[in-house]
Amino acid sequence: MSTEPTNAEPQARILVCDDSQTLREVIAGILEPAYHCLLVASGEEALERAEGFQPDLVVSDLNMDGISGYEVCERLRAAGKFRHVPIVLLTSMTDEESRVRGLESGADDYLYKPVRPRELCARVRSLLRLRRSNLALEQRSRELEQANRSLRELQATLVQAEKMASLGTLVGGVSHEINNPLAFIKSGAEAVPGLLGDVRAAFKQLFSAAAPEVQEPAGPRFDSAIADLVDIQGEIAEGARRIEAIVDNLRRCTAMARGAADTVDLTAAVSDAWRDCVGQASTPPRLEVAMPERWGLRTQRPSLEQVLRHVLRNASQAAGPGGWVRVSLQEGVGEVALTVEDSGPGIPAENLNRVFDPFFTTRPPGGGVGLGLTVTHGLMGAQGGRIEVASPPGQGARFTLHWPTGPRAAAGYNDLRYATSPDRAA
Repeated sequence: MSTEPTNAEPQARILVCDDSQTLREVIAGILEPAYHCLLVASGEEALERAEGFQPDLVVSDLNMDGISGYEVCERLRAAGKFRHVPIVLLTSMTDEESRVRGLESGADDYLYKPVRPRELCARVRSLLRLRRSNLALEQRSRELEQANRSLRELQATLVQAEKMASLGTLVGGVSHEINNPLAFIKSGAEAVPGLLGDVRAAFKQLFSAAAPEVQEPAGPRFDSAIADLVDIQGEIAEGARRIEAIVDNLRRCTAMARGAADTVDLTAAVSDAWRDCVGQASTPPRLEVAMPERWGLRTQRPSLEQVLRHVLRNASQAAGPGGWVRVSLQEGVGEVALTVEDSGPGIPAENLNRVFDPFFTTRPPGGGVGLGLTVTHGLMGAQGGRIEVASPPGQGARFTLHWPTGPRAAAGYNDLRYATSPDRAA
C-alpha cells in the first residue's frame, strides 16, 4: 500500500529537524514529493532557517545536541508568525512525563520512533488540513473586521447626515425669526453713538446756565454714565455681530451651495490661510510644509479657503506659542490628501466622534461656538471630499482633508519639502 499523502496541498512546506541524517532522509522519503521538505540537522538551524522557509508544518526530534525539541517548540510559538504552525515531535522516550512536557511546550502531536510511514502521513495530512481551516478562518475574520469597520464608518456618516438634516430643519425655521429682531438690535446699536452725542450736547447746554454748586457733582456722574453707555453699546454691537456670524455659519452648515469650480493653487491657498490665522498673533507656532511648490486643485475657491482657515486656525490654537503645525500633501489613487498635524495636547478619545457635531467645543466660554469644524465637514462633502480626524495618545491632533483629483496646474510640480518661518508657507 502506498504511503504517499493523498488530497494534500502540493505547496505545503515541511521543516524536518533531526540530528540523524538517516532519519531525516527517511522522513523526506515518506513525505516527498507530495510536500516540499527542508532538512536541517539542529534546533539552532531550524530556528535560523524558519524565517526564510516559512514552514506550514514542523517535524522535529525531541532530544538533540544543543537546542532540544522542547525549546524549538517554545521559541517558534514565541514568534508571532509561527504561533499557529503545527509542530510534531519525534522521540523514542515513551514515558508520560516527556509527552506531557512536549505538549505543554507547544507541540500539536507526538510520535514515537521508529517512524511508521502511514501514521506520519495521516498525522501530517490532519494537521495541514486543520492549518488550512485556521488560515481560512483568520482570513474570514479579517474580512469581517473590515466589513465591520466599513459599517461603522457608514453609520457615522449617516448619523452625521441626520444631524445635519435636523440642523437644517431647525435653521430653516429659526433663522428668519432671529434675523428680524437682530436687525432692530443692529440698527439701534448703530444709532446709539449719535444719540449719546446729542444727549451730551444738550446736557452741557443745560448745565452751562446752572450754578457751580449744581454743575460740580452732576458733571462727573454724567460723564461716567455716558462712558458706561458707550461701553454697553459696544458690547451690544459685538453681540449682534456674533449672533449674525452664528446664523451665517448655520446657513453654511445646512446649505453648502455649490459654486463654480476653479483650479486653485493649494500650496498658495495654505500660505494665505495661515497668514489669516496667525497674522495678529505675537508668537505664533512654527509652520512646517511638505508640499510641492505648486499644486492645482479643481474645486470651489471660497469653500477651500474657508476649510483651510478653520483647520489651520484650530491647529495653531492647539499648538500655541512655541509649538508647531505641520502640513503635508499626499497623492493617492483618484484623490489628493492634505494632512494638518499639530503639537498640541490632542483630542481625548471620547471626543473624537463629536468634533464635527454642531456647537461641540472644548474651549472655554467665549473661545468659540463649535461650528468651525461642522462647517468644514459640510463644505468638504459639498466638494465631493471628506475630512478625517485622528489623535494618537501624546501626539497632538491630525486632520486629513481628502479631495478627488482634478487637472493640475501647468508647471512647478517639483516635490520640494521645506520648513518656513511662521509668517509664510511658500
